[in-house]
Amino acid sequence: MSVRPVEGIAKQFPTSDLVAFEAWLSSISRSSVTGYRWRKLGWIEVINIAGRLYISRAAIARFEARAAAGEFSKPHKAPNRKAADE
Repeated sequence: MSVRPVEGIAKQFPTSDLVAFEAWLSSISRSSVTGYRWRKLGWIEVINIAGRLYISRAAIARFEARAAAGEFSKPHKAPNRKAADE
C-alpha cells in the first residue's frame, strides 16, 4: 500500500505564531537554564500550554529589539590583576 503526500496542507493551516521555547533557545545556542533566568527576570514572555512552554514570534521580536537597544547590557567587569610581587 502506497501513501500519497497530501498537497495543500500548508495552504490550509497557516504557520503557527507559537514556537516551542526549548526549540527557540536551541536555535540561538542558549541553554534551558539561560531561558529560565530570562523568564525569571521578566526579559522574555512565555505561554504555558499543557505544561509545555511556547513563545510567540511577537515576543521574540520584542526581546530582540530590546536586546539590540542595549536594555539588558551591563558594564563589563574585568578581574583585578594580582600584584607582580605576589
